Amino acid sequence: MVSVLFSHEMLIRMQIICTYLFGFLTLVILVIIIPQTDWAMLAAMPSGDWLGNFLPALAFVAAGTGIGWTSYAADYSCHQDPKNSRSRVAWAVTLGGAIPLILMLSVGILLSTQVPDLAQSANPIEVIKGALPTNLAIIYYITAIGGLTPQCFLGLKSSKLVLKAAHLIWDDKLILLFQTIIVTVIPAIILFIAQDFQGTLEGFLGIIGKLLAAWSSIFLVDYLMLRWKQGYSEKLLTDPVDNQINYNGVISWIVGFVIGMLFSKTFIFTGPFATGIFAGNSLNVLLTLVVSGGLYFILTLCHPQNKAE
Repeated sequence: MVSVLFSHEMLIRMQIICTYLFGFLTLVILVIIIPQTDWAMLAAMPSGDWLGNFLPALAFVAAGTGIGWTSYAADYSCHQDPKNSRSRVAWAVTLGGAIPLILMLSVGILLSTQVPDLAQSANPIEVIKGALPTNLAIIYYITAIGGLTPQCFLGLKSSKLVLKAAHLIWDDKLILLFQTIIVTVIPAIILFIAQDFQGTLEGFLGIIGKLLAAWSSIFLVDYLMLRWKQGYSEKLLTDPVDNQINYNGVISWIVGFVIGMLFSKTFIFTGPFATGIFAGNSLNVLLTLVVSGGLYFILTLCHPQNKAE
């Protein structure tokens, strides 16, 4: 929570230290886990169903990783050197997110040969720890916690800017109080009240994922249709008086999220259409993305907006 008050330069230095430290510890753990792979068992595993297994898993990973970073993008972009090309920034972000993620997912697949119930476990972290020598358990837990900490620094800092940009909270002290309540209450509910930790976590990520997926698709369509060459008006980004509501975007965002929830099963709500291929998975996140982006495209064609709006 204190990191909200840090400067951008301080956050970057902390990020660099954490990246090298916990990245190295992760590699140490991988070196121990990979040789234990049962390659014959891995080769004999049947392929999963594309629509019922792969795409829902892809949507869940996207909701918990890539889509979850979308609210940080503006904060990240404003600190870029204007000399950096768009393609260079895009490749840096894409590869920086993809390479570690693909590596960890691959190790998870390899580890499933040693721990067959890994995917169904209510607490995968505990199961993975069991595959390690006892004396490495402490290092593993430190790595698991430490690897998540740096993104909290950036997330809290960016959420402060998001709250201000949305004209919800302007006072820094109120923002800090609001963030403290959120990051205290929600984890406490998941840890001490909810009986199904993994199910509650997946449900929470599903809700957040749909909200962000809808926003992301609208942003991309808006950029491709209206901002590709001209970009955004500086006055629009800095003057609250001229920061008018994009009704096409708001409508598309709400409709996409509501439709996504109708096809979802979470710890607080079960949609009437959460059956068949949508039962118990995150395929609804992709549905939300398509619906919101598609609707915004149609509304923008029917009611074009000025690029400065």
